[in-house]
Amino acid sequence: PEFVLSNFSRDIQAALFNAAAEAEIEGGILNGTGVVKDIMRLTPQTLKALLKGSIGKDMDPLIAKYFEDFQADGGRTGWAYAKDLETIAKEIESETSDEKTTAQKIIGKAKNFGKLVEGVNDAFENSIRLSAYIAARENGVSREKAAQFAKNITVNFNKHGEWGQSLNAVYLFFNASVQGTARLGRSLLAQKMAAGLAIFNSLLTMLNIALSDDDEDDISFYEKIPDYVKERNLIIMIPGGAGGGKDYIKIPMPYGFNVFANLGSAATEVGYGIKEIDESLLFLFNSFVSSFSPISFGQSENIGKYALKAISPT
Repeated sequence: PEFVLSNFSRDIQAALFNAAAEAEIEGGILNGTGVVKDIMRLTPQTLKALLKGSIGKDMDPLIAKYFEDFQADGGRTGWAYAKDLETIAKEIESETSDEKTTAQKIIGKAKNFGKLVEGVNDAFENSIRLSAYIAARENGVSREKAAQFAKNITVNFNKHGEWGQSLNAVYLFFNASVQGTARLGRSLLAQKMAAGLAIFNSLLTMLNIALSDDDEDDISFYEKIPDYVKERNLIIMIPGGAGGGKDYIKIPMPYGFNVFANLGSAATEVGYGIKEIDESLLFLFNSFVSSFSPISFGQSENIGKYALKAISPT
């Protein structure tokens, strides 16, 4: 269940970056429109509507009409065939009847819980796409182009190459990684996002170092945050209070874009003497591989295990 929120955080950031690119690329679907601010405005509304719809309640009539068009135009993606939550709730109730054995009840509840999570995830997944679809339509984009934009604003799970499904069965998220890299390349053609993210995270790292207290061994709590956490999240240290300057908030970053943010934090940590240059280079290499390689290398204690993990099927 926690994946729903962390994935939503990454998706909304990636969607805004990609929408901004499409608005600036010459010949882009949204060229010259102000669609980014509209997506931010509409996403809370579409998420609320889809969550209500998933439990059998009526949506806002205007959003419901757009949602009908959105599905008819092919904008929906992901696990689009989950049952609504009301149906799932009835199935859970039926699974607890006295006619079922204990094993059947347990297995039935587990399966239905999985379907429940899928239903909620589907609402979060498509709320961003639906808001993108509505924003594009409101900015004068045709239904067909709006659906194309919405379906591809983050990773389009329904698109793959000739070997896509086979490779995805062997290496988890292979297809998503390839598509994410291609999408990032299109976004960066139009914008100076890389430099902006590097500078922003460099300044944030300076602030975190200043806010972090030292542990008993005189090493700051910020320094003790594992690299794999810093690699995938924006870190915000919480000064003072009950945590004594050792607690922090982490905001998941979209894959691909996080590499540029990590470039800023790595340079700053070298400048402050927290890391040696070779350590920062290794950190950036791992960040690059985990973001752009369609197979996962994982964390390993030596190069042999590192390589073995990479070539082993998921």
